[in-house]
Amino acid sequence: NTLRENSVPLNRTVKLVSVIYSLTILAWLFPDLTSSILPAASAYVKNLGTVMPPLIAVLILCVIHIDGKPCLNYNDGLKSVPWGAYIFVASTMIYSSLFTSEATGISVFLKNLMLPLASLPTLLLICLAGAIAIFGTSFFANILTGTVVMNAFLPVLQSVGNVSIVGFCVLITIFSNMAVLSAPGSAGIPLVLDENSITPQETLKQGFWLILLIFICSMLIVYPLTQLVFA
Repeated sequence: NTLRENSVPLNRTVKLVSVIYSLTILAWLFPDLTSSILPAASAYVKNLGTVMPPLIAVLILCVIHIDGKPCLNYNDGLKSVPWGAYIFVASTMIYSSLFTSEATGISVFLKNLMLPLASLPTLLLICLAGAIAIFGTSFFANILTGTVVMNAFLPVLQSVGNVSIVGFCVLITIFSNMAVLSAPGSAGIPLVLDENSITPQETLKQGFWLILLIFICSMLIVYPLTQLVFA
């Protein structure tokens, strides 16, 4: 209600920012969407990397002026960036390799820890792995969560033999991208937090029920489909 009362009509600057933002997202998706149709263009855009599209977007917004003012003031923009959240996410991605490298022994330890669970029903194993992935990803990097869960549970499921490994990996990948509970798991959470409307406590409360709903629906619908398609 507070957000609705304080909302104002979109002006030309906000509309332009929305268009540039949408084009940035499209640039990220372009290589995968056009690889079979426009292979040369797809390869070129892919070689630009993920950083170049937002850099171009920032440049465009700084250059274009509306009503005598730039759409994006560079100095003000730097001050509004939640650098702490970005540094935390970047650090997590760097150190995630420690959990997956065999040199540290963590992945081997997790495999040995999970092997006794092979006696449990397959569906229970899938539910356990999915719950760890979907709730853990809200507090750790999604790549780290997905990789650790897969490395820990794949040897167990392979020993069982009556489950599609590809389907399991697809399911865990989906769960590992559902980070909506806290700032450590998602760089987008700090951007929407506001002490007057959206608080960390409110995010945890509403996000928990959302994740629980996604988990139940995925186990009832997505999991059987992955086992059918990738059997």
